[in-house]
Amino acid sequence: MIPSKEQEEHEAFIEKLNLDDQNVWARIILDDDDVDYKISNGDIILFSLINKEMIKMDKRFYETILEEQEVTFYYRPYVYGFMVKVNEYNKEIIEKIKKKYSRAYFHCTLSNSDGRYCCEHAIDGISFFSASPFRYKNKTLEFDENEDILEMYLDSWNKEKIKEIQKRYGNLDKNRLDDYLPSHKYNGKIKIYNVGQAACSYFISNSYRIMFDIGIDKEWLYDNSQNCKEETPAIIKKNYMSICRCSPKLVFLSHWDMDHILGVCLLRNRFPDLWVAPDVSERTNIYAGNTRLYAYLCYKHKLLIVTKEDNGKLFYSNNLLSIYKGTMKGKNKNNNHGIIVVIGGNDYMNERIIFPGDCEYAAWPEILDITQNSYEILIVPHHGAKMTLGNHSLDNQSSEKKFAIFSYGEDNQYGHPNDGHVFKLNNIYNYEIVRVAEYQYIQIIINSDAYVKSIVLPYQKGYGNGVLSNILLRGSRDGN
Repeated sequence: MIPSKEQEEHEAFIEKLNLDDQNVWARIILDDDDVDYKISNGDIILFSLINKEMIKMDKRFYETILEEQEVTFYYRPYVYGFMVKVNEYNKEIIEKIKKKYSRAYFHCTLSNSDGRYCCEHAIDGISFFSASPFRYKNKTLEFDENEDILEMYLDSWNKEKIKEIQKRYGNLDKNRLDDYLPSHKYNGKIKIYNVGQAACSYFISNSYRIMFDIGIDKEWLYDNSQNCKEETPAIIKKNYMSICRCSPKLVFLSHWDMDHILGVCLLRNRFPDLWVAPDVSERTNIYAGNTRLYAYLCYKHKLLIVTKEDNGKLFYSNNLLSIYKGTMKGKNKNNNHGIIVVIGGNDYMNERIIFPGDCEYAAWPEILDITQNSYEILIVPHHGAKMTLGNHSLDNQSSEKKFAIFSYGEDNQYGHPNDGHVFKLNNIYNYEIVRVAEYQYIQIIINSDAYVKSIVLPYQKGYGNGVLSNILLRGSRDGN
């Protein structure tokens, strides 16, 4: 097959990034920016990487768009990183890095791995580059004890640049959403993929294609790099192949954590036309890959930004869904500044499906307060992590079914879902518990004409293939 012009330009772009350069800067990626997180054997740890040519390329791109010039050279956002599995030989050095360098990029040497156990200042792992498909190499990352911190990629530098880019390019009219959302008769289905310790859901209604987060599991990323045939469950691998074939026109990005966004590197059919996401500069940590994507989306007029002025408020609403912003209350600001999407509430006789991302209950806007509201389908926040959940004040004797869907990876390193969280939703809030990890995916069927909503569970371990259960939540008007 003769390569297209875009493919040739893309390969030329990758060559300019000089992935063979051993002189790099690295920054540890902490989930939820949790410096208190205790690292354990078997955990997968990610590092964000950059080199001199990447810095030059980013600088050229940022300066070009800040000078309001047309970008005439080929540019695509990408992710470049390093991942390592924690073991008894590298655990101590990773803990040291986490404690000392969690806020900055520090100088390292990235060399070919010789297969030996890591020395005092080095760890063996895998470098990866998101070029769809991902590219992997066995590498050793050796840390420079001289603390050569790259000032250009400190948070303060990033925030200044992206705020200026946002000011010039990010002022999209929220009514632009009307072109990407059905306004009536929106029969459709939502598929909540089993993607391990990550989040990705896909809504299809006629020609409308919408992603609610687009994450992949770093465990899969690591296993895939090792060509592990048995490690990653076949149903998850199958789902990642399905995501590759998706063609979303709109993406709701709840927040900028890697497990909610890295799946964009899988998309091969098209780059989404419009994104809705919170302001990335509200985060306490910003990585190079996030900044590139944010700046690129702003420049292309593809990013509708929900800013801190919208904290705790309704941002947008039509007959299909409403968008809210978290209040930032609580300890975890990186999660609690996120957006919350609620489907239904108008044409659905107050039936509602809520996608809160990782936004904790305490940070939900008052109008969405779970102690005062009942959701027919609750996509449980933050993979079911431990969090404050007040006492339910509604009558729990309703005969209508309602479900709490927990999306998490089996045997994940965080202990999700929290037993107390599961117990309270089940026994106090009267939700039936559905664990995505037990299925290939969960499918929610929406039929606005007949007011029917059902959950289809198409595959469960131990039961073989085929439809396991089709649970009717609300009967149709004519009794069908």
